[in-house]
Amino acid sequence: MGPYKEWNGLSPLVRSVRLLSESQFDLIVRNYVRGMSDMKTLFTTIVAAAAATAAIAAPHKSVLKNGSFEVNANDPNHPTLPLNWTEFGGAEQSADRAWHGQKSCLSSVRVNPYVGMYQDPVSIPENVRVLMKTRAFIPSAAPITDPIVAGMKLEFFPPEGIELPPPIENLAFDVNSPLDTWVLVSLTTTVPANVDTAKIIMISFDNSSTNGFIYCDSASAEFGSAPGVNQLLCPSFECGSSGPDGMNPPWDEFADALSGARKMCFNPPARDGLCVLGIGGPATAGVAQQISVTAGDTITVSGYFKSLSTNPYNDPNAFAGVKIEWVVGSIPTPNIDVVPNANPISGTTNIVNSASPQDQWVPIYIDYTMPNNNAAKLRGTLINAFGPGICDVYFDGFEMVLMNVFDGSDADGDDDEDMLDMAHLQQAYTGGGAMIFGGLVFDRNEDGFVNTGDLDLILPHLVGPVVAP
Repeated sequence: MGPYKEWNGLSPLVRSVRLLSESQFDLIVRNYVRGMSDMKTLFTTIVAAAAATAAIAAPHKSVLKNGSFEVNANDPNHPTLPLNWTEFGGAEQSADRAWHGQKSCLSSVRVNPYVGMYQDPVSIPENVRVLMKTRAFIPSAAPITDPIVAGMKLEFFPPEGIELPPPIENLAFDVNSPLDTWVLVSLTTTVPANVDTAKIIMISFDNSSTNGFIYCDSASAEFGSAPGVNQLLCPSFECGSSGPDGMNPPWDEFADALSGARKMCFNPPARDGLCVLGIGGPATAGVAQQISVTAGDTITVSGYFKSLSTNPYNDPNAFAGVKIEWVVGSIPTPNIDVVPNANPISGTTNIVNSASPQDQWVPIYIDYTMPNNNAAKLRGTLINAFGPGICDVYFDGFEMVLMNVFDGSDADGDDDEDMLDMAHLQQAYTGGGAMIFGGLVFDRNEDGFVNTGDLDLILPHLVGPVVAP
């Protein structure tokens, strides 16, 4: 039984990794363990080595599902739709030919000019590298002719689900603050990673219908990299009108129907210029302005606040001051398309055209790193474009992997490296042979093979399931 015999005492989940022949699995083990006596010893060693890395959250991760188009969605309205995919123009799951398994994606432009499928698998912040790869097949019986182009696209949309750093605030003005006096309220902090925009807020938390107005003037936001330069527009509230949201832009008012934040001039006298911001009403209210920031820079936000003795801000549960909310990245532009555009990658490694080989599977890919101060939801798209024409293009083996988030490999996209990933590894392992579908997430040294050199980078990061001895 080789190393399998040592696994019989482990859990059914662990035993479920036996998906390949014993000879291939034995090869993996022998090449890696180099003298270890059995697989149980290997498992114990890996778990011990992984203890220091278990707290790392996001592995080197595969994020696209059903990339070989084998599983059907069982949608009665779209009987040829593969699971997890959205089609446009009439693309379909096809059994005519396949690079992996029995099915592929057929994108034919015989009727419609743009035909394909897409998935929106994940949102990512700055500096995450995305590697996408698929194979395209152009049949000589229905080839690509100019101007038709087919390939993969990477499109960008507003990010979802990226964890934002918590807001920072200093609500130092309250019932104990002196009356008829401008009081400086400020805070200094470091711009967190993955952030390129800060929302600067002058705010009053007030739930009393009898509390007096709070006034604000001389708002400021300065960077450590540019001391003395106020990044805010209209910092003394001289711009715009005194009506609801009258200073937008650049200040955006937030309030409810009974509250407000308004430009007020002459009364009370301003600290700077002629006008101030007046905030009042039985709810949280204020104004906000967004500015561009750089991760790692320091930022100091301040404003002067004042309450009048004639109508004091004296509710014990009311607080006013300054606040910063963070925004994770702007959306990169333009998309990586199948035709050249302002994105240098577009229309290069990601396409097949009239000059591409026919009647064979041609690899195409996109290798992209999210720029600094950018974040986006990713859309991976397969498309046959600029028809109509007698042109059929098949796609198969579509993989999308986040390449630089962890030294392990998460083949099933569940944010850990466990025995289920080892099952995928057994299927993808080829030793010195050409890489097959599912291997991209395991090719840790990026040499085009899944072999023992990759195991040295994968196995020490195994984090579970941990089985009691």
